[in-house]
Formats: sequence, C-alpha cells, structure tokens
Amino acid sequence: MKLEEDWLPRVAFRLMIASSLAVLALVTAYLVIPLTPAVAWAAVVVFCFAFAVLYRNDGVPEPVPPPRIRPDAGLLFLALSFVADAMLFALFVAARTDEAIVSPWNAFSWEPFVLFGVSTILLFVGSRWREDRLSLIFSVWHAFVAVSVSAIVYGVGFGFDPFLHRAAEEELVRNGFIEPRQLLYVGQYVLASALHFLSGISVKAIDVWLVPAFASAFIPIGTYLGLRYGWNMNDRDARSWWIVALIQPFMLATFTVPFTWTYVWYLVLLFLLPVAEKSRLAFAALSVGSLAMSVFHPLLAVPAFLFVLGYGTWSRVRGHVFVECAALVAIALSIAISIPALFAVYQRSQGITVDIGSLWSGIGRFTLLFQSPFSHPYPFIPWHLEVIYDARYWFPMVGMGIGILVSLALIKKIPTLRPYLAFTIGLLGAIIGVSTLFVFRGIIPHEQSEFALRLLTAWYLIPLPIFAVLFARVWKWRRAAGVVCAAFVFVLVVHAWFFSYPQFNLKYPFFSPSVSAADVEAVRAIEDDAAGRPYVVLSNQMTSAAAIQEFHFNSYVTVDGEQALWYAIPTGGPLYAYYSRAIYEGPVRGLFDELHDRSSADIIYFVIQDYWPWYPGFVDELVRGSDDQLTIRGGTIRIFIYRYE
Repeated sequence: MKLEEDWLPRVAFRLMIASSLAVLALVTAYLVIPLTPAVAWAAVVVFCFAFAVLYRNDGVPEPVPPPRIRPDAGLLFLALSFVADAMLFALFVAARTDEAIVSPWNAFSWEPFVLFGVSTILLFVGSRWREDRLSLIFSVWHAFVAVSVSAIVYGVGFGFDPFLHRAAEEELVRNGFIEPRQLLYVGQYVLASALHFLSGISVKAIDVWLVPAFASAFIPIGTYLGLRYGWNMNDRDARSWWIVALIQPFMLATFTVPFTWTYVWYLVLLFLLPVAEKSRLAFAALSVGSLAMSVFHPLLAVPAFLFVLGYGTWSRVRGHVFVECAALVAIALSIAISIPALFAVYQRSQGITVDIGSLWSGIGRFTLLFQSPFSHPYPFIPWHLEVIYDARYWFPMVGMGIGILVSLALIKKIPTLRPYLAFTIGLLGAIIGVSTLFVFRGIIPHEQSEFALRLLTAWYLIPLPIFAVLFARVWKWRRAAGVVCAAFVFVLVVHAWFFSYPQFNLKYPFFSPSVSAADVEAVRAIEDDAAGRPYVVLSNQMTSAAAIQEFHFNSYVTVDGEQALWYAIPTGGPLYAYYSRAIYEGPVRGLFDELHDRSSADIIYFVIQDYWPWYPGFVDELVRGSDDQLTIRGGTIRIFIYRYE
C-alpha cells in the first residue's frame, strides 16, 4: 500500500500536527494570561479545529483490511505474548511498595526477564505470521509493560526530578501561573495542568503516567511507520523489527520530566524522518512537533528541529553534488553549534563568560564521558554480572562503530544515510562543546556532565534504524542468519530492559534509595514541630523530594545572601553545601551555628535514615550537639531528626 493510500500514517501525522498546535496554543496563552479550565478547553478547540481542517483538505479513507495469512497461528502467538505481559504486570503490581527501595529488580529473581524475553519472541513471531496490523495493538501493550515498571513498583514516587516538576504543575493548577514565566519546561507543565482540568484526574496520576503512556504508543507505531514508509520495509518486516528501538536502555521513556518527552520524540524521529522526503504532511508534522517539543526541553528538541529542516533541504537538492555537500555540511555545523550556543546564552544571562580555549584545555572532561560507570569495590564478582555489565559498557560504542561502517558501505544504495552521518558528526561536535566549554552554577560537581551525558545517550541511538534495516535484509537474504539476528535482538532487548531501571548488586553497589512513606511522615513531623517558625532542613534529596511533594515551593529562606528552598536540594542554592559539609566533615555543632548565623531560619533540622552506612561516631556527634531529637518509624525504616536552635 502506498503512503498516500494508507489511513494510519495520514491520521498519525494529523494528530501530531493538531496536538503540537494545541500545546503551542496553551504555552502562548500561559505567557499572557493565567492557565484556567477555560484555557484548557480552548486548547481542545484548537486541536479539533486543526484536525478538522487537515481532514477536510485531504480526507482520510476508510481502511481496507488486507488479506490475512495464517491468522489463527499468528493470533495465538500474539495472545500468548499478551498473557506473558499480563503476568509481568501482575508481578509488578504485587511488588508495589512505599518503602525505600534501590532497585525494582531486587524484589524478583529471574522470572521477569524470562517472561519479558518470551513475550518479545512471541510478539515478533506473531507479528510476522499475521498480515494485518493487529499486532501493533499487542506491540503497544508490550511497550507499555516495558516502560511502566517504576510507575507501578514505586509507591510514593520514582527519582528526584519528577517531584520538582510535579510540584510546579500543582503550583500552576492552583495559581494559574508560575513566576517567573518562562518557556523552559512549560510544555509539560501546561499539558499536565490542562489534562487535569479536562479530566479531573489528579496531577500526580497524570504526571506519573504521561510519558510512559506516550512512549508505549508512540514508539511502536511511530517506529513501524518510519520503517514501513521511510526505510522502505515491507509491512511484515516493519511490524516485527520495530522492536530494535528497544535494544538500547530506555530509562528516559519510563518517567515524566520535560527531557524525557523530547527523548521519546527524538528516538522515534530517527525512524520517521525519511518519510518527510515523501510526504509534505509528514514533514510538517515532524517540524511542528519538534518545535512544540522545544517548549518541553530544548536540549534534544532544537537539534531535532534543525535535523528535520536540514533533511528537508537536503532531500530537495539531492543529486546536485556541490549543493548537496553544502547541505550536509550545514546539517553538521548547525547541530554542532546550536546546543553550545544555547548554553552560552544561558551562561551569559547568569553573568558567566565562556572561554573558547577550554575546547582544548577541557578535553579531558569529554573523554571522561566514556569512562565506565560500573566500578565497584569488590574483588570477586560473579562471572555473569561481569558479562552483563561489560556488554552494557561496550555495546553502545561498538554499535555506533558498526553503524557508521554499515552506513558508509550502504551510502550509495541508501542515500538517506548521508544526512544521518552528517547528523552523527554534528551531534558529536555538540557533545564536545557542551562537555568542555561550560561549568554550570548551582549544579553539584558530579552532575556537571549530566547534559553532555544525555547528548551522548542520544548519540548512541542514531544507528538504530540502520540496524533494523540491516537485520531485515539479512532475514531476506538467508532465513537461518535472520533467525540468529532476531535471537540476538531478543537478548539485547532483555539486556536493555534490565538497564532501563536502577540496579543494586555486587557489580553496581551504588546505594540510591527511593522516596518512602517514612520520608513523607518525617517532613510532616518537622512542619508540625516548627510550629510556624522559619526553619531549614539538611537532608538527602529523597526527604527533600517528599517535602516538595507535600508543601510544594511554599517556603524560602535566605542563606549566604541568596534565596533558597528551605530543604537542601542539589540544584537549589547554597543549603546543599552545608548538608555535604555535615556528611563529609562531620555534623559538629559549630557548623549548624554557622548556618544559623548566615540564614534567616530560627531552627535547623538535620535528617538521616537508618539505611545509610554512617561512620562510627556520626550519630553520637549529632546527639551531643542537638537540642532535641525525633524518630519516625515507617515500615522497616527509621528516620532520625535532630533539631538545632
């Protein structure tokens, strides 16, 4: 079936355009007037009007189901895949807890990985044995289960950043605006708030499930459409090999923060972009969609937008050697310059100058991005953990190398690979610029490289559509070799799934617990104990996240002459530096007296949990210097609160 005759891409691209315009309308309105239910309903009108206009100008025909091949056998495999995924979902629901946990995998043994692997195999086989698109429904369900583990298992909440953004959304719902009004992150905020106004569902429930729901539908369907109409696969291959999109860890598709929206969009864009060469509707959808994503988070949205424009330009001048080369150079340069330029503007607004010479002097910070994060203090590690983690470290780099070599080998047969190679070079240049040129104010040292690492993660995704095309061609060339490729993909998908969520084991013994119900109880106890007097709290970021969830951004204090939240957070000003000093230098009374003198708080609280391995004498120092102590018990956790006046 030709692209212009197929109802699915035509509906999908119209939905992209209408949804993007609705989000942009919400953002525009928010910058002028308070966000209210009436504004949310006006955005619905914009969505419906845009979709209706697009529909009227080019009506969508009724789908004609193609003839089926072995429908009973294919449906059986798909049904078995559904059952395996349903069993996985039930396992995660049963493991849901409000205790502090480090990894959801520690609640299980081998069962989830076997079930997930079997489900992936059954879905692949069922997709190949059916001629219709019924398998896409099962693919969406499979993706939903894959990306929903943290949303199900973590009873209070996953991570730290989602709590901050959720509090901002709730602030927007209450007041209609957030001061100062700015474009950064506002796409997610207005969308979550508008959905709350329209549905009545709590902001927290919407926030937790927004990106998992978006990813579970957008990844399989968008990837399928890209492979089918952009990379010229037949329908059966496209419906089965979309699973290649999951061979890299996809943690950034499992929880809702502004950057994860753009990550999911970018991942699917890599598969969809060649469709823009054949369809003006697709080009418009990807352009407007990337523009809308820029009001969520510009880090990937801006390069995606430039890539779409560059690809569109290249496709129109292809065949004219000099002009085509100029277009490819423009793609690489614009991508390489765009992201560092955005950061340079931001740094300048903070009064920070950028030293161009650090491109050379700071090259060590770039090479550190490739350092293995899987160091450990233990001399004897089980061999299977060594294999699993070594493969995780080497696969992205080896995969990128193979992807570049395959692209060079097929560049004459598949001209589309030319702008992808230019984009690869350009994004690598941006990573070098971001990692070497900038030191960000207010970000703790070990998170200074976070932006560059996000770009590096995105860089490793570029070869994925090339792998899908390669595997499909191998399957056609020799079935036995194709089966081996498919088995390799199944192993990689399960492997990536394991790394899409936190781990805690001998090979990766880094202790990073989640927010617990005890943390929530502790912040409420502190609020009651303070009895309205201004106070600050030195705590780990999980307790701080609980405070922001319960009390939002209601309290600020002055610390060292700066306004800061009353709980220590890594990006929230000078208060976290006092918490770090207490941890690493010792919680002596003089430190708390210094903070008391240099802040506007009457009371200082220091909070520790009993799951932290404090050095001997740490608690004794706290007890000796404090004026009072509180103990909070929640399940298996105890939290100790020390008060200083």
